[in-house]
Amino acid sequence: PTTAGTSTYTITTTGGCSPGTATTTGTITVNSLNTIAAGVNRTVCISSAIPSIALATTGATGATFSGLPTGVTGTWAGNVVTISGTPTVAGTFNYTVTTTGGCPPATATGTITVVDTPVTNSITATTPICSGSNAVFNLNGTANSTITYNINGGASQTVTLNGSGTNSVTVSGITANTTLNATSISTAASTIVGNGATASGGANSNNARFGIENLGVTPTTSNSATVNITNTTLTINLQHTVPVGTVVTISFARRTPQGRVNISDGTTTFGNYNPPSDTALQRTTITTSVATSNIVITRTAGEVWVDGVAYSFTAPICSSALSNSSTVNVTAQPNAGTNGTLTICSG
Repeated sequence: PTTAGTSTYTITTTGGCSPGTATTTGTITVNSLNTIAAGVNRTVCISSAIPSIALATTGATGATFSGLPTGVTGTWAGNVVTISGTPTVAGTFNYTVTTTGGCPPATATGTITVVDTPVTNSITATTPICSGSNAVFNLNGTANSTITYNINGGASQTVTLNGSGTNSVTVSGITANTTLNATSISTAASTIVGNGATASGGANSNNARFGIENLGVTPTTSNSATVNITNTTLTINLQHTVPVGTVVTISFARRTPQGRVNISDGTTTFGNYNPPSDTALQRTTITTSVATSNIVITRTAGEVWVDGVAYSFTAPICSSALSNSSTVNVTAQPNAGTNGTLTICSG
């Protein structure tokens, strides 16, 4: 069968003996093939709600979920899988969504990375010290995190812990009691890179997935998709939902001299691009106007090769308030004329 649905059939015998023909009836039910959109990756801070993940399905009547972090759940309704919630456990969670109903089941996978809140374990110092000496505060906490602090309530300053989670702050030549107040701690900034996870539309759309070729490589039907008069639109689903302001690189080339395309982040359409070469992959960039998980490339003239996309963005920085402090007390230097014993010779 090539069409989903229920059909009633009748079988009637021919030939044989009277009193006549014999018949029987039955039904054949053909279930729709299941499909599901590609999974999407997320990186969030612990105890912060994840931006919802919505995956379209066809032919399904439900879905099952595995691998989600505690606090995050999945639902299926109206041919859409929705994953949402607030994770309460840190770690890297590889999830799988499997459709139910129809045949055969379809699956989508993705990763939710939950970043733990950094902590300060201790702030210590040698105290008391003599007036005019240096106060040295030793800090210990989450490796590579940044601590914001002040000295005696003054201007905010920062110090970054090393890979072992330690560092120190030195205040030179103090003459009065001195306090370091830690006010917050944040995770180190990290960069997330990605490409297309899946692609649809165009011709040879699978070639627009994953990494992009080096600049100047010759485009072919083996390494690039095509948009043309028959296949006018290519949608590339990204491995992540990228934040607004993400620079996305598109690798493409003309297949015919007239080849032109519009590039969209799903909300804003950027330009009418005519790649400068017929024989070598070139690159252009757009800056997303919204948070998005897809790039849409639409033919406006001729034919254009599309190799794929690449992007990078800074992962969320997780932080928490602190109220840790440490004080170095100052002992005045002894003075023989006032607080010591002075011995002199007679005469």
